[in-house]
Amino acid sequence: MADRIGESRRITWRPPPRNKVKVNIDAAFQRETGIAASAAVIRDWQGKIITGTSSKFKSTSALAAEAQAYREALILTKNLQIRNCIIESDCLPLVQAIKARTPLAEADAIIRDILQLLEEAPDVGATWTPREGNSLAHQLAAMAAVNQLQRQWTVTPSVQVRNIIITEAGFVILQNNLRNRTQENQGQNSSQQRGSSGHIAVVSFAISGRCQGHQGELQRGRQVAPVEYSTLKSNGRRTEAGDIALEDTQQLPDLRSQNQVLNLSEGMVESLHPVDNTLRKWVDKEERISKLE
Repeated sequence: MADRIGESRRITWRPPPRNKVKVNIDAAFQRETGIAASAAVIRDWQGKIITGTSSKFKSTSALAAEAQAYREALILTKNLQIRNCIIESDCLPLVQAIKARTPLAEADAIIRDILQLLEEAPDVGATWTPREGNSLAHQLAAMAAVNQLQRQWTVTPSVQVRNIIITEAGFVILQNNLRNRTQENQGQNSSQQRGSSGHIAVVSFAISGRCQGHQGELQRGRQVAPVEYSTLKSNGRRTEAGDIALEDTQQLPDLRSQNQVLNLSEGMVESLHPVDNTLRKWVDKEERISKLE
């Protein structure tokens, strides 16, 4: 029981996309008198009320009253020239009949009118929500049924109506803030990944290019040394580029100073050149020399 209560509390009004508005509708029906009341409220993606309306009429059933409320909402959006909108109801049989384009016996004529109006408004959608997600329209219809709803309720709402408006708008603000933070974090992460991958690619290209250039020059002996690394300082003594010898008779320059400038660690160098055995051997040898020093 506690889980069900917790689940119902998490259901609230769902805002439409930014390029749409949402029309929530509901109806209240008194079987003894046959009197029904309908209410419709139009809100934007921030939960701000654009306008609303209510009416009282005779009906034969609760389903017919819900269908009448849906038809009045379609007429309202047509008169206001609101084309890109969503009409939301908590009456599941009605929404299913509209989506399936299948009239129901209790409200056959009204649903046929709804389907005809929808053909003239292809950008109007129909959605269903639980009662908890339709609280404002439900409250307005219930108050209209007992003549407690003021004509100017959108300007001076009652305490019950104002509380619902504030609560649901507060949930929308929290959802929007959470969505914006998520998008910002995703954007920062993607930017960092792009920057890191670009930096690694540039460094990998630079190091591999320089090493290949040094190997090509050193293979010709000491006659020509690379211009940029013709002489390097190592352990306080002057070392010619051609004097560096490795255990496998291949020769590479001392790249320790380059690693300091590029802010690279030995692990990063190894990851940049996973198939370069010569460079890995050179890194291992430099580490051993550093430990002995």
